[in-house]
Amino acid sequence: EELGRVVRGYGILQPRVGVSLTSAYKSHFAAIHSGHPGVDPYTTAVSDVYQDLYGEGSFTGKGIYDVEAFEHATHGRFPENTLLSHDLIEGTYTRAGLATDIELFDDYPTRYLTFTRRKHRWIRGDWQLVGWLRGAVPGPDGPTLNRLSAISRWKIFDNLRRSLIEISQLSLLIAGWFWLSRSPQFWTGLVLAAIAFPWLFGLMLAILRPPRDQSWPAYYAAVWRDAATSVQQLALATIFLPHQAVVSADAIIRTLIRLFVTKKNLLEWQTASQVERSFGTGAQREVWRRMWPVIAASIVLFAGVILRDLEMSALFPSSARFGLALATIPLLLLWFSSPALAHALSAPAIPGEVYLSGPERDAAVKYAKLHWQYFEKFVGVDTQWLAPDNFQEDPLPVVAMRTSPTNIGLQMLATVTAGDLGFITRSEMIERLENIFRSLERMRRFRGHFFNWYDLNDLHVLEPAYVSTVDSGNLAGHLIALKQACLELSRVPAAAPDDVTRLIAIAERSHAYAMEMDFRFLYDERRKLFSIGYLASSNTFDNSFYDLLASEARLASFVAIAKDDVPVDHWFRLGRSLTASAGARTLISWSGSMFEYLMPVLVMQSFPETLLAQTNRGSVKRQISYGSERGVPWGVSESAYNVRDRAQTYQYRGFGVPDLALKRGLSKDLVVAPYATALAMVVEPTQALRNFALLEEEGALGPYGFRDAIDYTRPAAGQRKAIVGAYMAHHIGMSLVALANALQRQTWQRRFHTDPLVRSTELVL
Repeated sequence: EELGRVVRGYGILQPRVGVSLTSAYKSHFAAIHSGHPGVDPYTTAVSDVYQDLYGEGSFTGKGIYDVEAFEHATHGRFPENTLLSHDLIEGTYTRAGLATDIELFDDYPTRYLTFTRRKHRWIRGDWQLVGWLRGAVPGPDGPTLNRLSAISRWKIFDNLRRSLIEISQLSLLIAGWFWLSRSPQFWTGLVLAAIAFPWLFGLMLAILRPPRDQSWPAYYAAVWRDAATSVQQLALATIFLPHQAVVSADAIIRTLIRLFVTKKNLLEWQTASQVERSFGTGAQREVWRRMWPVIAASIVLFAGVILRDLEMSALFPSSARFGLALATIPLLLLWFSSPALAHALSAPAIPGEVYLSGPERDAAVKYAKLHWQYFEKFVGVDTQWLAPDNFQEDPLPVVAMRTSPTNIGLQMLATVTAGDLGFITRSEMIERLENIFRSLERMRRFRGHFFNWYDLNDLHVLEPAYVSTVDSGNLAGHLIALKQACLELSRVPAAAPDDVTRLIAIAERSHAYAMEMDFRFLYDERRKLFSIGYLASSNTFDNSFYDLLASEARLASFVAIAKDDVPVDHWFRLGRSLTASAGARTLISWSGSMFEYLMPVLVMQSFPETLLAQTNRGSVKRQISYGSERGVPWGVSESAYNVRDRAQTYQYRGFGVPDLALKRGLSKDLVVAPYATALAMVVEPTQALRNFALLEEEGALGPYGFRDAIDYTRPAAGQRKAIVGAYMAHHIGMSLVALANALQRQTWQRRFHTDPLVRSTELVL
């Protein structure tokens, strides 16, 4: 009460603020300055000088606050409509404590000009606090006694000091070139050293610090990457020095005039998103409009340097000619080119989406339509409107009258895809989905989960009654995507009123089925891992567990976390062993199959430059090179192969690329699965379509899409290969969904990530 501020405890808890992955790679500028964006599973709390030495941090506007304490400490403290940047001053009165084991994420400016506009606003806000350095501070009713602590005043002063750095550095450079004693090279080197010192100091500490929980090669590889980024940051700080000095000077002068003379426009500001949108298509023109003073100053300085050198040569004929020019012209040229660089840095850091050419789109539509024929042919009243597990062409046509949760989920997505691509009408799509849900209502479940196999003749559970973690995860994830697809289609203006009602009803049922699946009982809390599954007849769990991130169970793990059935710790318990065999860091999977790596990606995004995104690229790259090494079309995954049982049914097991797998003995077999190529379209659509053409030449394409496999290990008599004449419903469904993603800009990923549950969890990705 006496001091009018919090002196013990905290009125605000300020979390650590990191850069969001979605913004970090929107441009080269953001990528260079974002550091290490995303979630770090190994870091909890981090150090902060103010918190460590003085027991309080700095409030930056995003945190948890005690409403009563905040109101009590700040009410009636400040004049109305005078403080643009109020975070720091609020934190000094309410006392902010840093909670650095909590991390919030914010976007980094995409464009250089967005960054400078934000910096301009911050500096204006900082200089509006200059009055709080005095003994008497502004109040709503006139000056009052300043009761801020010394450390709080220092924070305000330090912000003002930092706003003068670029102005001081540029002033010292110009003064050193033209008026100060010593050589111009000395002053240039001194200023460049001052700019580089923070980066060099951090790099030296990193080199000298021994690695913890990491091998020396891996640690120094990371240090080398950080050093390369630091060099880029240093170069940009040097190139943009004049413009940054102009921005800082303009902000300071503008604030002081408004604060002490005009008393107007003190709260002028725009959000970063508003600034970003304001550039539109005229971004390049805006860069030149705002940065022309740098070009003009560079020309003036260049002329001054030449005149100065000519003058010095006339006065001291024996001295080195054009010494000043040699020391300054490289910098002046960089400054002159800074507007062009500012515009170039706004380009995306990651190559944009690959668009299919006209012929490629035609080929993709052709393959998609053929795959849809499986569902047209084999789904009907006699199958309870559910897709049978497989169809085998030879020696006699046989339909496997059973289905699984994965089949059902993919059939739903395939049905909507057929509507999206115009293979069926909107009304037919809705009717097919309603028929599926009528069948689901008749099927026995366990704790919300569908069992692994059902007889399509009467929908009874096939023994042994088993709940599969991965199948349940697939169905739950696909139901979430289906829900959002139906809601999206219900908002299409051309939709008939009756269709809208039916679509919303399907969305509600999809949500209900997904939410009713209880993943908790499949989760081992001690291991923090999911069991492979549960045998209901004996009330026992499999004694094996999904413990790898590169696994087909990744979607199940993600959905269970999103539903809050299991803690987020589970995600970070999944194994992340790496291999470099693909030419890039790639996660090891159990069998090195495309199914393990890319089946979850049918609906789950992989954000740029994350471990999962690198793994997706690396696994596809290695699959392509492995096919080339073996002289066959690429794409190895679990599939049927050319071995039959007594009933002449093709057998089925896992195949993969040996050096991507923990499992041994994979090199003995060479079985290519065309659906693996379809899964790869999310990474390499053009390469995948070329491979499809090779597979078609090999005879793998049939009336219902691509057949399940080509077996090069067990060829037919007199042949180099054997075509496995079977069509698997889930492989057909995956292929159709993958083709739809390629044709419609990752439509199923977009739909899945529209769901609030997914959006609230996608940080783990």
